[in-house]
Amino acid sequence: MQAFITAVWGFASIVGPLLGGVIVDRWSWRWVFYVNLPLGGVVVALVLAAFRETASRIAGRRLDVAGAATFLVGVSALMFAVLHPGAATAPAFLVSERVVAAAVALVCLAAFAWIETISADPLLPFGLFREAPFAAGCAAGFFAGAAMFGALLHVPLLVQWGQGTDATTAGLALMAMSGGWSAGGLVAGYLVNRLGFWWLSVGGMALMTAGYAAFALHPDATWGVLMGIGAAVGIGMGLASITLIVAVQTLIRREQRGVATSGVLFFRNIGATLGVALMGATLTARLGVELGGLGEGARSIPPSLAAALVSGMGAVFWLGTGAAILGFAATLFLPSGSPVSAATAPKPEEVVG
Repeated sequence: MQAFITAVWGFASIVGPLLGGVIVDRWSWRWVFYVNLPLGGVVVALVLAAFRETASRIAGRRLDVAGAATFLVGVSALMFAVLHPGAATAPAFLVSERVVAAAVALVCLAAFAWIETISADPLLPFGLFREAPFAAGCAAGFFAGAAMFGALLHVPLLVQWGQGTDATTAGLALMAMSGGWSAGGLVAGYLVNRLGFWWLSVGGMALMTAGYAAFALHPDATWGVLMGIGAAVGIGMGLASITLIVAVQTLIRREQRGVATSGVLFFRNIGATLGVALMGATLTARLGVELGGLGEGARSIPPSLAAALVSGMGAVFWLGTGAAILGFAATLFLPSGSPVSAATAPKPEEVVG
């Protein structure tokens, strides 16, 4: 099922970037957002008409409202502290916004951790982190998300601004990465029972690391070569990400599968946000005031700025390589096995006595 879901997402990931590039070149970037309004309406209608809850209700369980509230405020404040651009010419009270947000994040997340230890039905049971599949999946997902989404953002910028191409060509570069992600996920869904969780996730992260190293070594490659490298990075991400999700859903106890799955996806999204912010800050620091030339558009960037952008991207991609290496190291701790072997393994009560 994960493979089929990935295949559908893959079709959208191929059509979306290419269509977005055409829209930006032919009309306006604003239409990239307008076109999502009717699509969102269709999704809402499908959910209301076709989605039916089948899970049975468990008496006595209560939603961890206090944990959810402190978690939401803490994570939102953390994202604001990381992503808020700030300004050197802003008033002092505006410059301090990031510091205040970081303090709020620290207090709220500490409160969340305390609430989870005393809650009867915690939102995130910390005992899950003692489970190797969950801990390895969260760590690998965090670093893989940082690397993958960093590439999804910066490779199109490199193709469009560093090489002076149009938005459609940048969309093709994005399509290669997202399409590779989908293809890798589809392959992982079919091979996971044959190769097992460990080999697929380790192999995927190794391919992703090699692709990122190629980005870092050759940021000045032609856009066609960058597309090929991006496809390899995407395939590696697909192999690893789907395998990690299936491993968690297979190896974690049934009553905790929902929170474990959402936990892995959450850490991947947080890694993506922090990774993109760190890579963007690195690129901005290297280019400095030269970034002002980007406002004139990709086709009018002076050669000196384009060369500086390509050089700065090399440093950004080395950061992504480091994140991919850490993700690769995390997958080494993933247990072996497959969905078939887990399903046929004797239950603990079957081997006692």
